[in-house]
Amino acid sequence: LSMKRVGYVDLTQKDVRAGVVHKGDAYFVTSSRPATVMRCPVDAMFHGDTFRPVEVTLALGEHKVQAIFVDHTDNHIVMGTYTQPSRIIRLVTPSMERSASLTLSPDDEMIYAGARWERHGIFVTSTLPGRLLKVSIE
Repeated sequence: LSMKRVGYVDLTQKDVRAGVVHKGDAYFVTSSRPATVMRCPVDAMFHGDTFRPVEVTLALGEHKVQAIFVDHTDNHIVMGTYTQPSRIIRLVTPSMERSASLTLSPDDEMIYAGARWERHGIFVTSTLPGRLLKVSIE
């Protein structure tokens, strides 16, 4: 088993916080306020081509995205924010149209990571004590 770097592309002037690859596109989220979600065609990224990612800006208060995954329908990306309180945002792929969002209770803050489990998102908070949150993604 071996690994090697096979290429790179300069993506943005902003810090990138999280990403996921889905159906030939890479979705990356910046640390800007509010966050920007970028959709980049993976095939075009590493051929020396100049390409511009498709970008969508999230709503005010939706920044510091730490978690991103594809939902159970295979048609959305779901994101969790490291904010107080945390927010869960779902976008349709590949259009990146907003399809749902949820602001959690004030005690459910600072999502640090997340993953899909069946029809749910399992998120962990960066709090003391840490919390595991189970969120229905329908």
